[in-house]
Amino acid sequence: MLNILEKHKDIVKNFRVDCYDQEGDSYRIKIEIVFINASKLFFKEYLFANGERKYSFHWVDATGKLLCRWDNAPHWPSVKTFPSHKHIRGEVLASRETSLEEILAIIAKDQVQ
Repeated sequence: MLNILEKHKDIVKNFRVDCYDQEGDSYRIKIEIVFINASKLFFKEYLFANGERKYSFHWVDATGKLLCRWDNAPHWPSVKTFPSHKHIRGEVLASRETSLEEILAIIAKDQVQ
């Protein structure tokens, strides 16, 4: 995880690990990442003993307004990539981006434009 954040040090101002618990192969992690443009990413990931994974990447601007949230909560069965999806401007869209590295790459591209 630290190597992924280091790779994006040009856009990451700082980060804080709010929670990390591990038992065997299962873990729970929560991280808050602050970017150089003052936007933030709240990342949560749970990996269960049965291999099931739950995640949420909640990206907000400097005022706290949602820019995008990627998650796999099973609330949108009609989405093509169910249960993975993203929320942008009040819409729920298909999404295959599911890793911190993929999300940081998207945010980096957005900050360069």
